[in-house]
Amino acid sequence: MNGINIRQCVALALVFFLAQAAHAASPGVSNVFDQSSGTTISSNFDPPESSNWTGTFFGLAPNSGSQYFESDNGNFNTDFLGLHYAKQLGGVIGSESYAVSFYVAANSLGGQGMSAVPFSDFSELAIGGAAGTMHWLSTPTPGVGQGWVQWSGVYTPSAADIGTPFQFRMTVNIDRRHSLAIDGLMTASVPEPACACLVGLAAVGASCVRVRRRWR
Repeated sequence: MNGINIRQCVALALVFFLAQAAHAASPGVSNVFDQSSGTTISSNFDPPESSNWTGTFFGLAPNSGSQYFESDNGNFNTDFLGLHYAKQLGGVIGSESYAVSFYVAANSLGGQGMSAVPFSDFSELAIGGAAGTMHWLSTPTPGVGQGWVQWSGVYTPSAADIGTPFQFRMTVNIDRRHSLAIDGLMTASVPEPACACLVGLAAVGASCVRVRRRWR
């Protein structure tokens, strides 16, 4: 990154910080991500969605609430492509950028040689509104059978998002012998002023190096 780009990034981060200070913070959302914790907006998971919700499965217990969402591909020769799921989380989206996070795991299925679904297999992934921009900043691949890891990022709403509820949205490929488990807390919050500058720097830095993921 050259000196001009660095100055541009710092300037944009300052704008982000001032915008945070100028707006009254909207409360965001915190959702345990159970089947009953929000309306399903759309899904093409088959069998029906209810089959993807579980309490404890092969020793993997929920990270929050009483359930989590799991989909496993135990096939040796078939990949599951373009699986889509969207769920309403609640809250009200304001005009601020939000720090967002949720949790991911991979089930061992009792030692059957499974692998975790990596971040790169998601073509759409967001906590926000029906539009907007999502920058994922931390997406560690979970260890199989080793519990939950947190994924976190920054969501910036579009004008059309403001005043609407938060959603969780994903489109993902689950390749053969791969496991994906998703749970809350699913959170979106406006950072405190000191943290807002750091979040802004991270989001702007991600934009400057063109590592970003847009979603519809």
